[in-house]
Amino acid sequence: GKRTIVFGHGFGCDQIFWRHISPAFEAHYRVMTFDFDDCTRPLSPAERASTTPLLDEYAETLAAICRHLGLENALYVGHSLGGMIGARALLHHPRLFSAMALICPCAV
Repeated sequence: GKRTIVFGHGFGCDQIFWRHISPAFEAHYRVMTFDFDDCTRPLSPAERASTTPLLDEYAETLAAICRHLGLENALYVGHSLGGMIGARALLHHPRLFSAMALICPCAV
């Protein structure tokens, strides 16, 4: 019966980034953290030149995870590139999130 809050990390991080923050929400929300595949590796020069395909790929991964878990109208908290990934996911899948908090969202 609890709403779900999804925490998306930035590039160069993993879900451990949220270890001191997410527990504060567990009493009132179902908390979901996850790792974007290969997100801790350095970006290639081609990836740095155009992050749109990279963002779309990660946004589809995020949407697939949410669909797999049956999530709709979840809350999303995204840090750095994770914020931009969440925003791209919402653009393509408007029922995923009902609210977003983006912490220093940026493209690489």
